[in-house]
Amino acid sequence: MTDLYFAQIREDSMVERTLADRYRPETVAVVGSGGCTAFSLLRDDVQTIYAIDVNPAQAALIELKKAAIGALSREEYLAFAGETEGLDRQETYRRLSPLLPEYARSFWDRHPHLLTLGVNQCGATERFYRFIAQNIRRNLYGDEIWQELLSCRTLAEQAAFRERYLTSDAWRTAVRLLLSKTTHLQFFPAFMFAQASEQDFGAFFEAMFARELESRLIGGNYFFTQLMFGTYLLDTPEGAPYYLSEDGFAAARRNLHKLRVLPLSLQQALPQMQGIDAFFLSNVFDWSDESQRAAICAAVLGAKSREAVLLYRNMLSAPPLPEAFRERLAVDEACSREMTGLDRSMMYRQITVGVLR
Repeated sequence: MTDLYFAQIREDSMVERTLADRYRPETVAVVGSGGCTAFSLLRDDVQTIYAIDVNPAQAALIELKKAAIGALSREEYLAFAGETEGLDRQETYRRLSPLLPEYARSFWDRHPHLLTLGVNQCGATERFYRFIAQNIRRNLYGDEIWQELLSCRTLAEQAAFRERYLTSDAWRTAVRLLLSKTTHLQFFPAFMFAQASEQDFGAFFEAMFARELESRLIGGNYFFTQLMFGTYLLDTPEGAPYYLSEDGFAAARRNLHKLRVLPLSLQQALPQMQGIDAFFLSNVFDWSDESQRAAICAAVLGAKSREAVLLYRNMLSAPPLPEAFRERLAVDEACSREMTGLDRSMMYRQITVGVLR
């Protein structure tokens, strides 16, 4: 893999931060992706965070963000990321380039056009979201309708909105076409969905959206505003990944030296480690076939501390993990339900949390 698929993580790092508060891990391994979770976990009581990604393009993205956090003010970083205006991003990259490892500098030197809209806007997912939002806002419901949703003050108002706008044949047809597997394949490679047990992608994501509307007010949900408008809610508490808040940016910058970015697979990286206290593995098992799942689980067991917390998500499938691994994992069902309910991303059917012994 050499393409950028995720400029940002569509996972709610509030989940991982809550677990970090609860378990106090000193050494953490996370799937790198867009880096949002890793940066949001950089805190004073953590010793090392390993951001691991098999895709060197994703690792290069995290390295660039890391350099930018270290060299820019928060206001400059937000402009470089594309969250605000007012910065020459190409000139900023030229300032940051000498700070990058060779593989990351080589990637960005070959792909300077990816920085045009900002480093947070350069992935396939971001292009996909712009495609979805433009179609919905131009052809189905305009901005005034979505502002009405964002203005809801009670779940009853949201339920009335859903009944009024989100039960029509036009809405369901649009969602099932725009979010179909066929449309996904225009933006993402087929291997990402080779293990998916869910075939009606549109119906699945419509159900995830409905679940969110039934659970809490959407007005403060930055995953929704990212999808529909391409923006965070920077002036709202928890309206962006934590590292983009004033306190979170300061903590990330203060602890930036603790982040190690590894352009390797989990199977390659974890055998080099020991004493990992927390594994935050995204939905990596959704992507993996049976042999890959077995290899990842074996690597996790070899790298863990005496007791380590494990988190993984499931989206379009929920494949079983090896029996020998499950015997070592004490799943906390109550915590898993709590974390599934806490996640605002509208992407994942379930989150599993447990302790490896």
